[in-house]
Amino acid sequence: KTDGNSRSFQEAYYNGPTSYISTRSATGAYGKRMQYQADGVLSYAKTFGKGHNLEARVGISFFQRDTTSLQATGQGASSDLIPTLNASAVPVSVTGQESRQVLVGYFSRINYDYNGKYLLSFSARYDGASNLGAKNQWGLFPGVSAGWNLHQEEFWKNIPEGLLRMKLRASYGINGNISGLGDFQSQGQYSVGSQYNGKAAVTNTVLANADLQWERSKTIDIGTDIGLINNRINVMFDYYRRVTDNLITSLNLPYSTGFSAVSTNLGSLENRGVELEVRANVLAPSSPLQWVVSFNAAKTKQKILKLPSNGNPN
Repeated sequence: KTDGNSRSFQEAYYNGPTSYISTRSATGAYGKRMQYQADGVLSYAKTFGKGHNLEARVGISFFQRDTTSLQATGQGASSDLIPTLNASAVPVSVTGQESRQVLVGYFSRINYDYNGKYLLSFSARYDGASNLGAKNQWGLFPGVSAGWNLHQEEFWKNIPEGLLRMKLRASYGINGNISGLGDFQSQGQYSVGSQYNGKAAVTNTVLANADLQWERSKTIDIGTDIGLINNRINVMFDYYRRVTDNLITSLNLPYSTGFSAVSTNLGSLENRGVELEVRANVLAPSSPLQWVVSFNAAKTKQKILKLPSNGNPN
């Protein structure tokens, strides 16, 4: 929980030798943020047969964030002796806001390995977000990965122990993203407190989009880990390709609609590249002083696969 309050008061003052400003503007504000988070995990592990190791895990996560704020402005206090808002004779504005975001997720993972040689992992998440469209609040995000420790194989025994270790690995997974969305982005937003023709009015300020959904990134990664001289030198290499669909973006609208833009899912983006890292422990492990030298490099290529239609070819 975090909360805070503030107030301000502008005393009367001379603006030049003859202009006396006695507006005495005053403001008062209060804000509170409450955050709740809970996670529950159940784990199971078992070794069976000769070298078969299995680990399973399931869980649930819950996150809720509530924010509340109040602010008032007034002016026309009779003197500078009372700087609080209640001294203002003329009310200027009163504003308030309440907002909530809820995220719920169910997750699971299964890990299997055989004698430390062959590694296999499956995972899945099923997440729901309150600030997405009613039909698309939930999303399923699976993943799978595999690894092969070549140095554990029989044919590797001809290489002196500790001289060279190698692991090949590959993975594929889908991730979801809703960063940048407001708490009521899909439901639309309204402005209240104004007047129209002398009566209280409600103005639609953000256009609703009940079809707003998760941004989804599909990533494939292939790599290798190499250890030399009892892992004093380590080399990691990765090639990856990530395609992000249903990009959350703002679509410009004709002014005749009364709105400048609407948040929606449009377009597709590809990122692919390679990454290399070399890390070396210069001094022996028994040395009381350690010195680590590392080098890394990456090359990334970005390509727009799909854009929203704007009436122009290509």
